[in-house]
Amino acid sequence: IKIRTTLPSIPPIDSRDEIHTSRLIIRAPRISDVPALHILRIQHEAMKYSAKGADKTLEDTRRSLDDFFPPNDSKTYHFLIFEKDTGDLVGKGGMHGITGRNFGWPEVGYSFKQEAWGKGYGTEFLTAFLQNWWSLPRSEVEIEVDATSLDAE
Repeated sequence: IKIRTTLPSIPPIDSRDEIHTSRLIIRAPRISDVPALHILRIQHEAMKYSAKGADKTLEDTRRSLDDFFPPNDSKTYHFLIFEKDTGDLVGKGGMHGITGRNFGWPEVGYSFKQEAWGKGYGTEFLTAFLQNWWSLPRSEVEIEVDATSLDAE
């Protein structure tokens, strides 16, 4: 079914603001992050619900960033998540499917290294990320969505 809604204008990856919380730094990925990101992306439990599963090689991890860099950076709004105190990469997350997959709506997702589980980082990330997402400039658009994703009333 076609509906009218608003979607944000996604800023190019190199002009995205860093997001700071009390314990986290959330910023756009860089190629230099591949080794640290690889440690997360080889953890089977952390990647269990991702579309592609855990990476096997460092090159797999590098290729995983292709979706986030030009010319694809207008289709995703992803960040890496670092502990503020240590600078260690602990997770990744953001919005994908902006151009409509699954039910037609943008979809938020995140993954954290197992060592970071249970510390409240997911809640802290989502709170800050969604505040940033909703602050982006928006314009009205028509999109196709699955009718089952709408309120029946």
